[in-house]
Amino acid sequence: KVKPNGKHKHGLYSPQNTDKYIGDIHNIIYRSSWEQRFCAYCDRNEMIVKWSSEPLFIDYWNPLDKKMHKYYVDFYIKILKEDGTYHEWIIEVKPESQTQKPIYEGKNMTLKKLESYNYNMKIWITNQAKFKAAKIWAGARGMRFGVVDENFLFKSK
Repeated sequence: KVKPNGKHKHGLYSPQNTDKYIGDIHNIIYRSSWEQRFCAYCDRNEMIVKWSSEPLFIDYWNPLDKKMHKYYVDFYIKILKEDGTYHEWIIEVKPESQTQKPIYEGKNMTLKKLESYNYNMKIWITNQAKFKAAKIWAGARGMRFGVVDENFLFKSK
């Protein structure tokens, strides 16, 4: 069942190339319009031979609350390279702003800007912990981990 994700678009994706999808083709979940766009990319890209949405979770240590958590990876893809080899990836779809450390503007920040900075720093720290765990998990299995952001999703063709 697809749970609401705040104000973000969410739903079930219906693939055109059902043989490429690993899992239940009637339960391909996307939790944002960006994830929906990436589903379409995986479905239609000839170099992607297999893909899956929310295929697995990885345990990670969050340094903010000093507890273990489960990180549900957005996608798995298997890519056929031009030389005939395959690369397997686990992929996270995130805005670029959530993958870069927020910039502290100094002691002249307003309370609102400071609150925003603190919020964004928590997101960044949590994402760094997730990404570190995902890179280790993927590397141990001969896979790669990557983050897809708006620079990839909305690049001009």
